[in-house]
Amino acid sequence: LGAYCWSCSYTILSDEFLSEVSSNSVTSVCFSGSFDKKGGSMISKKDEQKLKEKSLTPEQLAEIFEDTSDTLTTKYRGLDAQVCKDLGVRWKYDDNGKVSEMWFPAYINENGDKKITGYKIRKLPKEFRSIGYVGKCNLMGGQSDYVADTLIVVSGEVDLVTAMKALQNDINGSGKYKSVSYNVVTPLLGEPHIADDLKANYEWVDKHKKIIVCVDNDKAGQDALEDVKKVLPSEKTYIVSLQHKDLNQYIDPRYNNGDRM
Repeated sequence: LGAYCWSCSYTILSDEFLSEVSSNSVTSVCFSGSFDKKGGSMISKKDEQKLKEKSLTPEQLAEIFEDTSDTLTTKYRGLDAQVCKDLGVRWKYDDNGKVSEMWFPAYINENGDKKITGYKIRKLPKEFRSIGYVGKCNLMGGQSDYVADTLIVVSGEVDLVTAMKALQNDINGSGKYKSVSYNVVTPLLGEPHIADDLKANYEWVDKHKKIIVCVDNDKAGQDALEDVKKVLPSEKTYIVSLQHKDLNQYIDPRYNNGDRM
């Protein structure tokens, strides 16, 4: 590397490094994790500029906090209200008190703290949009600096909440994961971007002793899985085979028939 700021992760690449990875068009990187072990998946100066231009201002955040709720007050797909609050998820409701929108925060690391740059918004039943900056510079959903024994990779924000609650139940009970530490992450840009996110954060990802991948049980999920297999070390990667279409259906009362995760 030519230069690296440990505070903000701003990086200037040396000529030698650029020559090695054949990326002479890239001159700087703003990244949530780092480049991968092969020097790939770096974030360009154009991505940095988008981050600067589109990130939510304090005034915009204040308006969002006023217009949305930080509390899940009704039943929605079996999700746990406290896990959602811990993740910073916000909600909008219709006139009947039912969930109309789920707002999932997008973070970056700034001076050692997590800063919200935007929100990925799911308008029910399944219409997506974003506000502010949601992109390549962000951390994966659920990601932190903490390195656990096990990393679990899931396909979406709803599956992230599902997995985190299931693991909490197991750890607080007498389940087999009681003595295991874990992280659960998901791509913010959709299932096809799982492999790219893992590449961009490979240094952090590879520090985990075990990596469990749980994609949706459909064609899109299986396509994403093939890309993921090319990124992760096979000797410590485990693939989950689902009976349901996705992880959330194990707790969603519309689909669950007593199946255990």
